[in-house]
Formats: sequence, C-alpha cells, structure tokens
Amino acid sequence: MIAREVEEFLSTVFYHLLQTNPKEKAVVVLESFMGMRALTEAITVCCFKSFGCKSVYNVLSNIAPLYSTGMDSGIVVDIGFQQAQILPIVRSRLCLEGLEVSYCGGIAIEKELNNLLLKDNEQNARMLEKMNKQLPSNFKSDVIEGIKTRCLFVMSKGQKAEYLKDEESISKMKTKKYLLGNGKAFKDDAPYVACSFYTRACTFEVMYGDPRAEKPNLAHAIC
Repeated sequence: MIAREVEEFLSTVFYHLLQTNPKEKAVVVLESFMGMRALTEAITVCCFKSFGCKSVYNVLSNIAPLYSTGMDSGIVVDIGFQQAQILPIVRSRLCLEGLEVSYCGGIAIEKELNNLLLKDNEQNARMLEKMNKQLPSNFKSDVIEGIKTRCLFVMSKGQKAEYLKDEESISKMKTKKYLLGNGKAFKDDAPYVACSFYTRACTFEVMYGDPRAEKPNLAHAIC
C-alpha cells in the first residue's frame, strides 16, 4: 500500500514537477532520524525498481546543512513549523545526548507577525471600512508567508542597540510604515495593508523570548 502511494507521488515529482527522466539519475533522499524508516525504504525501493535510478543516497536532513559546507563538526539549527531542533555534530557523529527541542518554530513567527500587522493597521481601520474593506482578525496565510519571506530581517547586535535604545526610537520605527500594495508582490492580495519598520525588524525577535518568563527561546536552547 505504501509502495503504491510512494510510486504515484514520485511519478508526479519526476514527470510533472521536475519534468525529467529519473533513469540514470542520482537521487538524494533527506530523512529525519525521528521519521518513519519504512517510508524511506519504500522511496529507495521505488527509485530503483520502478524508475531505474542510477543511485540513491540517504542523508539525514539534520546533517545536510553541515555537509554542504564541507565541515564535519558544528551545530545544526533546524527550524520547522512547530518546533526548532538544535543538534550538535562532532566529526560526523550525531551527539543525540545534546539534542534540544524548542517550541519556537514558524508558527510562532506567523502569530507574532499577524499581531504586529493588526497593530500597524489600527489607524487604517476607518479608511478600510470606507472602502468596504474590513480589517481581518487574521491575515491570509499567503500574505503572511509572503511578508515573512520578502520583508522581514534579523537585526544585528549593533542595530538592536541603535534602534531599540529607548521608547522614542521604538516609536519612530512603528510610525515608519509603507503600503504593501505599492509592490508587485502584494498588489492584489494586500493592497491596503501597511507594514511598519518595527514589524519588519522585530518579528523574528519572538524566537528569542525571555527564558526567565519560561518562554521558548532559541538562543537559550543553543547554549
């Protein structure tokens, strides 16, 4: 049952998405050490028997970012949607005793971004009502994803000292806004939504919550 579903999925990937012939191709399968081993084995068997792939390499997804650098030791931070996994690797050996899991993944970023956008657009609520555009309680997922990947950034230590030094500086960051509809990416999805400089610079700060308040903290988990 699993093999048939995997074969249909790989057929879609190879012939429709990638539009390539898998024969005589080398395939790299990224697997999680916490994932289903049976699924990985089914993918490997289908690649060989059903599609005639030349070779299949199974690589742990937790190690792949480190291998791509050519190094064999380091700390890999894998930020998923629900959680972030921090795994130390020494000379290609997984230090599972040092594995840390922090529940500050992508969902925390999206919730924080949605809340900050609502605050940015509080003053625009009346204008949106006149245009028969009601301010939503939650922005659409594609708008949130687009802003997250195109507009947000992480401040350096020096930038934090400069921009977050006092309430006046923070207030200036919040009042400095621009309409998303001015860009082509959000012209149709969010033409009247404003995004402040504070939202762009500080959304990712939710990943570094205060550990004293028992909030998920990526930096604390790494240390």
